[in-house]
Amino acid sequence: MSDEVIPETTGLRYFDEWLIKKFLFSHIEKRIAEQSIKKYGASPIYLSERSQSISSLSEICKRRGILTGLGDLDFLQNCSLTQQHGARSGFVVLGQTFDKNLGEALQHHAQLIESGSIQFGSPDTEQQIAKFVEGIISPFKDESSRLKVCEDQALDFLSTAWDLCRSLIRQAPGYEPKN
Repeated sequence: MSDEVIPETTGLRYFDEWLIKKFLFSHIEKRIAEQSIKKYGASPIYLSERSQSISSLSEICKRRGILTGLGDLDFLQNCSLTQQHGARSGFVVLGQTFDKNLGEALQHHAQLIESGSIQFGSPDTEQQIAKFVEGIISPFKDESSRLKVCEDQALDFLSTAWDLCRSLIRQAPGYEPKN
């Protein structure tokens, strides 16, 4: 229902359309649920945890129409693993936060879904079947090269962190090396 009332958001300069639509959907669903419970004692829709997490990030102030929580929306946009996977970017940005609501929203946007289809009767049906079967056997084959880069960088970081920790321990007052 809310999909029908959300206008197209083409021409956005800062936020991605998918985020703005999710934000507006979640707020519409939240308002429907809240008003229905208040008026009728029950809600005609189920507000999913994903919608709850997005709607808790920001609010539209009733008096002035001001949107609060833009920093959290920006953080979610940049750190959404679902969005990054779909964009096939050459790197991955992981978000860490102490904010419970933002953490839950990030968790709900860390799901990867792959799908495929076969159009029978077309000249390349055999290739489509082969690609579909390969996707079932190894769904993230294309991502393995990016994973290798991340693994190398993580190992380099861990090695540097380990060396730093050893150095700091040696400099600590009262440190005596064990033989």
